[in-house]
Amino acid sequence: MNYTIEGKVVVVTETTQITEKFAKREIVIETDDKYPQQVMLEFSQDKCSLLDECKLGDLVQIGFNIRGREWNGKYFTRLEGWNIKIDQSTKIEPLHEINDDLPF
Repeated sequence: MNYTIEGKVVVVTETTQITEKFAKREIVIETDDKYPQQVMLEFSQDKCSLLDECKLGDLVQIGFNIRGREWNGKYFTRLEGWNIKIDQSTKIEPLHEINDDLPF
């Protein structure tokens, strides 16, 4: 089942190589709810590069799946991202160079 979540980027980690064949990268977003939540999602393997363009403060919409498993009688749940859309209206345009050639 596919889900989506929207929020503001508060953390983007570097890619971590877990094993020779497995890498992951994490992003934390803050939702814009009555009681904002900070939610961590994982991107793995070739999906890690999807976070390259994300900057702190960007508004994003992330498509994800819920994954769960049992290990030694304990249960773990993770949110596995597979798609991300950055709201381009939040991007800050670079400032034009200021000509500082004052005559005095």
